[in-house]
Order: sequence, then C-alpha cells, then structure tokens
Amino acid sequence: MREERKRGFFSRRFQAITDYFHPSPERAEEVVDEISRGSTPAPGYYALISAASLIASLGLVANSPAVVIGAMLVSPLMSPIFGLALSMIRADGALFSRAIRAEIGGIALAIAFGWLFGCLPLATEVTSEMLARTAPTLLDLLVAVFAGLAGALAVIDERISPALPGVAISTAIVPPLATCGLCLAFGAYSGAYGAFLLFFANFMAILLVSSLVFIMGGLAAEEAVLSRRQLVRRLLAAGLGFSLVAVVLTNALLSMLENRKREQTMRGVFTEALRKEPTSSLEGIFYHSYRGELQILATVRTPKVMLPDRVKLLEEMLESKLKMPAQLIVRCVLAKDISPTGTTSVVMAQTLDGSFIADNLDPDVAKEQLAEQTLRELFAARPDLWLLEVDLVYIAETPVVLATIQSARALIPYEVKE
Repeated sequence: MREERKRGFFSRRFQAITDYFHPSPERAEEVVDEISRGSTPAPGYYALISAASLIASLGLVANSPAVVIGAMLVSPLMSPIFGLALSMIRADGALFSRAIRAEIGGIALAIAFGWLFGCLPLATEVTSEMLARTAPTLLDLLVAVFAGLAGALAVIDERISPALPGVAISTAIVPPLATCGLCLAFGAYSGAYGAFLLFFANFMAILLVSSLVFIMGGLAAEEAVLSRRQLVRRLLAAGLGFSLVAVVLTNALLSMLENRKREQTMRGVFTEALRKEPTSSLEGIFYHSYRGELQILATVRTPKVMLPDRVKLLEEMLESKLKMPAQLIVRCVLAKDISPTGTTSVVMAQTLDGSFIADNLDPDVAKEQLAEQTLRELFAARPDLWLLEVDLVYIAETPVVLATIQSARALIPYEVKE
C-alpha cells in the first residue's frame, strides 16, 4: 500500500512537471509553425549562414571571443535541428525533407566560407580560439545536452523564450564548422576532424534532447498516426548517434585527464627540484609521446645555466615518477629577481589568494638569503667591492657561502675573515 502511494506521488509530481511545460493548443500550433518556417532553406537562411561563418572565421583568426559570440547569435543553424526533431516525432516527411536540406546546406556553406577565409592572407597563425574547438571532450557534449534542453524549453514555452539567444551562444554550432573550414585551408586535417566532431556532438545532443522535450510537451503525433514502437524506432538512430559520439568524447576526456595528470606530475618534479634554487622557476613545459618515450621541453627561468648533470638528475626523477622513458631538454631563460634584501626572495606561481612570494623558505634558501643580506650590508660601505652573486654550496657535507665579487684588487685575508 505504501509503495503504491509512493508511486502515485512520483507519478503526480512528474505529471505536474510535464503539465507545466505543456503548451496550449494555440501555442503548440505557433511552435510548429515557427519551427517549420525556420527549417525552410530560403535565400535569407543561407545568407545568414554565410554571414555567421565569415564573422566566426574573423573572430577565430583574430582570437576575439566577442566576435565569435556574435557569429553564434547570427547563425540560424539550430532551427533546422529542431525541425528534424519535430518531423521525427510527428511523422512529417515534408518537414523532415526541408529541415535536412537546410541543415546539410548550412553545414556545407559554413565550412566552405571558413575554407575560403582561410585561403586569404589574413590567417597567419593558429589562435587559442581555434585550438579550443579542435579537441572536444565529453564535457562539450554535456554542455550541448543542457543547451539543447534549454533551447527546446525556450521554444515551446513563451515565458522563457527570451533565454534563446543565450542558448545559441552556449551551443556554438557555426564556430566549429568555420574552424573545420580554416583547418582544411591550412592542411590540418586532424584539427578539421576534431572541429567537425564538436559540431556533430552538438547536433546529436540537440536533436535527441529536443525530441524528448517536444514529446513531453505534447507535440508528438497522435497514436493513430505514429505508434509508440514507431516513435522509438525513429528516435533510435538519434540515440545510437548520440551514444557513439559519447563514447568517442569520453575517450578524449579520459586522454585529456591523463595528460593533465601527467603534466601535474612533471610540474611537481620541477617545483620540488627548484625549491632549493632561489629565483629559479618553471615557466612552461611541453611534451610529446613518441615511440614509447616522452620527449619533454621545459622552460626554466634561472639566474644561471643549468649543468648537464643537473638535467640528467631531473630526467631520472621524471622517469621514476612517470613510469616511462623520458628525454628532457631544459631551456634556460636567464633572469634574476631583486628585492630589498637581495636576490633570494622565492617567487612562486600565484595562488588563489593572490600571493606569489613564498612565506616558508627552505632552510638552505633562508641561509643563503641571510648570507647575501649580510654581505651586501658590509659591501655598502666599500664602493671598491661589488658583490655579483652568492651561492650556498656543500663541501664535505659542510655548508659554505660562495661569494662572487668584482674588484680592482684582491681581497686581503682580514677582509675575508671579517
């Protein structure tokens, strides 16, 4: 009895939710009419696609997110996807024909204009806006799912229709197609595949989710026209396509997470190794897996060139942490941090609270800092002596301060003793 009441409660709640988004017959007729008009491949539709592709290409090449967002707002490519969804659940062959022609024509036109723009001498280098659309992951598919849900609700419910421009921005349909065209113009076929995969993920997510929302909204054909089995069969292709994209993007997400973990491990090795070297820090790291070996280029900001033995030690540490062979090259960028107390203030990566100077110094770094501060105070009264560098080295496990001094004369033992 209790189980029946519980099922009745959830059934009533679900019915209340569906009723809330169930449009009136008049609104349902308006929705069908609006989607049908938006799915018609008219000259104005193709003109907007062309303009959106050119705007997106310009924004991608100029690395301008604002311009790319403008292309998303201009693009009408989402309307034919809604048309395909509506035609499948209403068994409307004429609408399906118009929507599929509009979508395929729009896709081809967007890629073509992206390719044409890429052939112009304006595109001189790869930008971050372009790269962001060549490596989609499961996260992009999830964004498309929620955007498709919001878009379908905004279409059938006039109370939330003003949110539709935001949905157009979040789905980002035209920029991946423009990126695909640019990549084809540059000969970057792998990037073109990734960009088209991002579009296809958005397409499948919007198609499947909007179909389900339209069914919940009561826009499906009556039982006499389309049985439940036929309806499921029609949505099966969309579901299979969505599942296939989800599998591919899940694999991409796992690869991205693995690469991120690997990079964090490498950065941790350098951070620990450079902790005892004042004013030295890792500026950037690039790596590539080649024939089972990891090739690593690390850019290190340091006051002196790193010796090969030190690089060899770092390479062995990386191999131990990463559990695979590694080939390390360290690019030394010579620089020195100067503070009122000397050159050994430790500058680190900025934390979430905004701090970038380490509070807890390594004991050797603290000793070196104190030694340099003391020497500079002594040499302040001796203009004939110029302190160049201070290092803390160990000789027979005994700490020794090594000071490099420039002077026109040699120091006498009394001065060294002092």
